Amino acid sequence: MNIYIYSFFLYKVLSCRDLPKMDVFGASDPYVILELLPSTLYPKRPKEDKTNIIKRTLDPEFNQLFQW
Repeated sequence: MNIYIYSFFLYKVLSCRDLPKMDVFGASDPYVILELLPSTLYPKRPKEDKTNIIKRTLDPEFNQLFQW
């Protein structure tokens, strides 16, 4: 009988508030980068993940779930 145990992390990125203005029109195109650090503890860590880009807002709602 083979027993397999899987472990993983679940991350949910909800939202951001009051981001700084990054263009001349007073808006921003925000996104979030998720990266598992430090590399000394996780030498075989997965690649980074990134949320979708939310155009022209300073208060983005991402509501995205990630699994590592």
